[in-house]
Amino acid sequence: MDIFGDIYGAYETAADEGAQSLIDEGIDKEWAEAITKVAERNITPPEVHISGYVDIQTFDPDGVDIVIKALKAAENNDTEDEVKVQSVGAPRYRITVTSSDYRVAEKELQKAADRAIKIIEDSNGNGEFLRELEDN
Repeated sequence: MDIFGDIYGAYETAADEGAQSLIDEGIDKEWAEAITKVAERNITPPEVHISGYVDIQTFDPDGVDIVIKALKAAENNDTEDEVKVQSVGAPRYRITVTSSDYRVAEKELQKAADRAIKIIEDSNGNGEFLRELEDN
């Protein structure tokens, strides 16, 4: 119990990291697999959802294609976190990140915005990341 804090901690670890994490801590393989099976069916990892906004615009003749490319780049990430882009009304787009860790979600949100803005700026456009919208 010292390793996980309590039995629920062991279940959370098993659900998140798998049976091998329990085996590595000295739990018998058969028990570790049984605990992991129960944990995967009953433990839901916590999720955070955060949003930010990008204002992007370009006056390039292929502007629509460039904006689409920028928004697709924002959604493409190399992590398990889910990144979605929604139109609020051109030129503003909402980027939403779903993750199990708030700090990781914040970093991924910034990276997604940076990817979109870079593509727009490379086409002589401009972009801005807004963490929250201001009240008018």
